[in-house]
Amino acid sequence: MNVYDCLSPGSFTLGPPQLQTILDHLAGSGWYDRIDGHGRVLSARGQQPVELRDSRVVR
Repeated sequence: MNVYDCLSPGSFTLGPPQLQTILDHLAGSGWYDRIDGHGRVLSARGQQPVELRDSRVVR
């Protein structure tokens, strides 16, 4: 899934805390039972690798 689809148009920076907020919403609203994966997010510190396990940001 592309979490950027959940952001307002024109938004593009997303750090781990903001990503966790989106994961909490998606898992809590019933859209997903569990979210796992890896990828990269663009934050104020540049591109960062990210890993998700059991709907939690672990890296």
